[in-house]
Amino acid sequence: GFRKLTLVPLDATHRALVSYTDCQKLRALGTPAGMAAADFIGHRIEVHDEIQKMAVAGTTPVHDAVCVASLIDPSIITTRRLHVAVETAGALTVGRTVIDTHFRGGQKPQCDVAFDADAQRFMALLLKTFAGPA
Repeated sequence: GFRKLTLVPLDATHRALVSYTDCQKLRALGTPAGMAAADFIGHRIEVHDEIQKMAVAGTTPVHDAVCVASLIDPSIITTRRLHVAVETAGALTVGRTVIDTHFRGGQKPQCDVAFDADAQRFMALLLKTFAGPA
């Protein structure tokens, strides 16, 4: 029933990884928000490096922030209009999101699905946002 629905899955958020260097840039802003973000994200990087390594060491995805950033600047993500359903009857797949990327199901596309994110644009928005007054 939604007119415009955008799904930003992990496939997209993992394309905008934040690094220790990015954390240094956030800290260098000197604002409470920048310093807090640097601390939180730095901790996430440590955890990922220890128990869930990313493709690039010293980085982490910040899932919710990428999603919110795409609301502010839609060009941060690259989407495709596809049919999306949530499996509710399968014995092994209840709750699984099913995205018809090949248009085989014959259903009308009703969701914009993000498959990519622009890491530089995302980081630029974070820096701009956290540089401002609280």
